[in-house]
Amino acid sequence: MHYFRNINNEALRKICTIIKEHIHADAFSITDKLHVLAYVGIDEALYNVENKEINYSTKDALLKNEILINNDTLKNDHRNLKSSIIIPFDDRNGVKGTLKIYFNTALC
Repeated sequence: MHYFRNINNEALRKICTIIKEHIHADAFSITDKLHVLAYVGIDEALYNVENKEINYSTKDALLKNEILINNDTLKNDHRNLKSSIIIPFDDRNGVKGTLKIYFNTALC
């Protein structure tokens, strides 16, 4: 994808939009180890601020380098979302960030 050639906020938001639409999620985000880099979907205004820190669940998934599923238990700033899947991604140098998938209903 040509979006990965020049990584900036606009490219990351476009990537999030494509993935969100393709998997029929209600929201999708990309983080590094400290901040939300891009977020699209429900409650978007809460996340598209500079230097928005990642939450406890994301820190936990990064620390363990394991997929974390929150089923009908979202809290924090999530007003209209119920569930999430947090997927850490890495390279040969270690964990770099997460892909986060959100739904406004509980996962079955």
